Amino acid sequence: MNTKYHIQLSNEDRQELEALIRAGKAPARTQTRARILLLSDENQTKPRKTKEIASALLCSLPTITNIRRKFVEGGLQ
Repeated sequence: MNTKYHIQLSNEDRQELEALIRAGKAPARTQTRARILLLSDENQTKPRKTKEIASALLCSLPTITNIRRKFVEGGLQ
């Protein structure tokens, strides 16, 4: 599956997402979305494919595509 929305996180974005997950205070949906973005980041040494992310996080392919689209169009907020 070709990725239409490419994720390239800055160091600040990556640190913010990792802190959100590490704290464990955010809702599960928010943490899952943060994990999707972290695993989709193309700046890491081994970016993962959409199917790998879906199986690792137990979510659907459209969910991953939607999260990527929202990030590309609107940023981290």
